[in-house]
Amino acid sequence: MTKNSLPTARDRAIEGTLTRTDKAISYLGWHAPELIAIALIALTAGIFAGWLLVAALLPLGYAAYDDIERFRANRKEQRRRELRAATRKAAEDEVAIDLDALQDDLAAPAAVEDQDDDVTTEGTRSA
Repeated sequence: MTKNSLPTARDRAIEGTLTRTDKAISYLGWHAPELIAIALIALTAGIFAGWLLVAALLPLGYAAYDDIERFRANRKEQRRRELRAATRKAAEDEVAIDLDALQDDLAAPAAVEDQDDDVTTEGTRSA
């Protein structure tokens, strides 16, 4: 049977005995090139859409990565500043403690010498 001819009684009888599966296979056989073309178009469109999605989301990923790196750098800088401030404070406290100790040391020998003078003076008085 050609495409433009009317179905004959024999063709109608054959079509009547066909199951749904047979009809589906027949349809796929007649339209296979069209279905393959549609599948290739859908595949190409999917790949293109995927690349568009990557191209759209890639700058967002880089921006987020840059923000994370900047946050880490700021946190490291903050820790470095805190450590430097703590070191400076400890050094200032140590200097203050050393100055207090020096003042105590400077004041202590004078007191000892004064005590020695008193003892000597007392010793000579009693002699």
